[in-house]
Amino acid sequence: MKNTEEYQAEIKQKRDELIKLLLDYCQSQVVLWQQVPALAKEANLLKVNSVGCYVMAYECYRWPVYRIFLHGLYVDLKTGELGGGSDGGLVENTKFNEIPLILKKLNAEEVIANLKEEIKVPLADKKQKEQANA
Repeated sequence: MKNTEEYQAEIKQKRDELIKLLLDYCQSQVVLWQQVPALAKEANLLKVNSVGCYVMAYECYRWPVYRIFLHGLYVDLKTGELGGGSDGGLVENTKFNEIPLILKKLNAEEVIANLKEEIKVPLADKKQKEQANA
């Protein structure tokens, strides 16, 4: 039977493996992440009020993933790397119950699809208004 120290060491090892998987998953989508700044800018220009995470995407090349934008977990949109906080330790400090939400937000295909949908809807509304006024 394992003792407490052995269990703790194994849990830490599994946590480190999970962190590496999250980092690899995020960076494997770099080509997709690099599309986000332009789409975010286009979507933001169609809005009445500016959206902070969109501005952050095209001005800072960061996509917020979790917590407060500037001090939370984010994707570097140039490199696809996952980072956060001043010490870069937010990935390691992520709680287990946060992982499903983080995984959802790390799906670059979903982020892009959502941005494209936001762009498409206002353009459709604009065309409909133009046709009504014609």
